[in-house]
Amino acid sequence: MLAIRFPATCATALVVLLLVVVTPAVAGDESGLLKEAIELFDGGDYLASQELLLGIDRSGLTRTEQSARDDYLTRVQVALTMYEKALRDLEDAETALAEAEHDRAASLLNAVITNEYAAEQIRRSARAHLRNLTERPGAEEEIPPSPATSEHPVDSPTETGETPPAQQSQGPGQEGAGLQREAAARGPDDGAVATNVALERARVLTQEADDLVQGGRYAEAERLYHEATEHVPGYPDAIAGARRARQHARTAAGSLGESLIERLRRRDAINWQRTLSEYREAERSIREFVASQHFEQANQMLLRARQVIEAGRQFADPATRFDNLRSEVGALATLVRNQERAFNDAQVAAVRREIEAQRADRLARIEESRARQVDALMREALQHRKDGKLQDAIGVLRQVTVIDPRNQPAR
Repeated sequence: MLAIRFPATCATALVVLLLVVVTPAVAGDESGLLKEAIELFDGGDYLASQELLLGIDRSGLTRTEQSARDDYLTRVQVALTMYEKALRDLEDAETALAEAEHDRAASLLNAVITNEYAAEQIRRSARAHLRNLTERPGAEEEIPPSPATSEHPVDSPTETGETPPAQQSQGPGQEGAGLQREAAARGPDDGAVATNVALERARVLTQEADDLVQGGRYAEAERLYHEATEHVPGYPDAIAGARRARQHARTAAGSLGESLIERLRRRDAINWQRTLSEYREAERSIREFVASQHFEQANQMLLRARQVIEAGRQFADPATRFDNLRSEVGALATLVRNQERAFNDAQVAAVRREIEAQRADRLARIEESRARQVDALMREALQHRKDGKLQDAIGVLRQVTVIDPRNQPAR
C-alpha cells in the first residue's frame, strides 16, 4: 500500500492554519446570534429574543458583546414583564367594563396604551374600549382625559366657524406643508429652498418614526413615515422604514390570539421562559460553586433550583418540559454529591498521608537520636578500655545493648 508522508513542519503549519480559520468562525457565530437576538428584541419578539440570548455561549463573545448580552437579558425580562402586565391590565379593564366600573377601566386602558412594550394589537383593543367608553352618554364628566385622544386631532371646525386650538397648533406634517407653501409663494427662485425644507422635514419625520419603531409603537411610526412621503414623494428611508414597521408589527402580533385561552397560553409560555431563565442562572452558580469546592453554597443553590422548578411546574406545556427539567436538576444533584464525596475522600486521604508522614518523621528522629546515643556510649566504652577500666567499659557496653539489643560490637 502506498503511503504519503508529510514533513513535520507541514503538519504543524496545517494545524495552525486550521486553528486560525476555525476559531474566529465560532466567535463570529456567537456574535451573529447576539445581533439576531437584538433584532428580535427591537422587533418586539421578546420571547424568541430571550431564548436566543440564553443559548449564546458568553465565552465566544468579546467583553463589549458580553455586556450587551447581559444588558439585553435584563431588558428582555422587563419587556416580558411589561408585556404580561399589558395583557393583565386589558383583561382587568374588560372585567371592569362588564361591572360598570368606568373610572377603573379608563385608568387600566390608559396604562395599556402608554405601555411601550404592549403589542400594537393590544393597544388598538384598548383604544377601541376607551373610545366606546368616552362616547358613552355622560362620559365627559366621569372619564379623565386619555393620552389616546391626542393621537387623532380633530379636523372639523366648530359650529361657530372658528378654528379649534388643536387645529391652530400645527402638527409635524402641517408645519412642513406650511413651510412648503410659504417657500413656493416667495417665487420660482426660491424653489431650491423649498426642496431643502421638504427634505429636511422628511428626514426629521423619518427619524421620529424610527424612534417609535424602536419603542414598539408601529402604527404611529407608519403615520409619520406616510407624512414624510407626502413631503418628499418616494422618500427611500421613509418607504423602507414603513416596510420595516409593518414587518415588526406582524412579528409582534403573529403569535397573539384574541381568545382568553390563547392569552393564558401565551402568559404560561412567558412564565415558563422566566422559570427556565432562573434555573439556568442557578445551574451556572451551582457549577461555579462546585468548581471552587464550595459545596455548602452549591447545595443551598441546588435547593433554590428545585424550588424554582416546582414553582414553574404549572406553566410547563407540555408537561414533559417539567419532567425534563426535573431530570436535569436530578443529574445536577448527582454531580454535586459525587464531587463532594470525591472532595471529602481526597481530604481524608490527605490527612492520612500527613499523619503517616509525621509518624515516619518522628521515628526517623528517634532512630537518629538512638544512633547518636549509642555512638557516644561506644566511644566512652572504648576510652575506658584504653584507660584499663574494664569494669566501667563493660557497664557502658551493657547500656548500649539495652538501647540497641542488636548492636554486635557491644555484644
